[in-house]
Amino acid sequence: MLKHTMVRTAAILMIAAALLATPALADNHWIKVDGKTTLAGKALKAGSYKVKIVENGGSAELQLYKGKKMIASAKGKMVDAPGKIRRDELVYKPTSDGGKELVQLYLAGKAKGIILS
Repeated sequence: MLKHTMVRTAAILMIAAALLATPALADNHWIKVDGKTTLAGKALKAGSYKVKIVENGGSAELQLYKGKKMIASAKGKMVDAPGKIRRDELVYKPTSDGGKELVQLYLAGKAKGIILS
């Protein structure tokens, strides 16, 4: 009986851990960036990127992919939007070289976004 309870408890804990580190927002979502854009200091070439946002407890990670290869990632935190977002919203801050750094992302159809740190 004790062994059965321990196995069941271990299974529940593994499922809970898997759910905490799952994609939160970007089910097959793509964003488009133009030239001179960076994410966490990494230069992004102009074009479309597949988006994956993984929540883990109180933090989150934005991951950008070309095909199956992760091109860039940045840590951040999830925030509530005032309502469902109508279209993708990418928020930038200017960089010293005249480019721009992605600092926030809100995806169309979602009521949350990510603020990057």
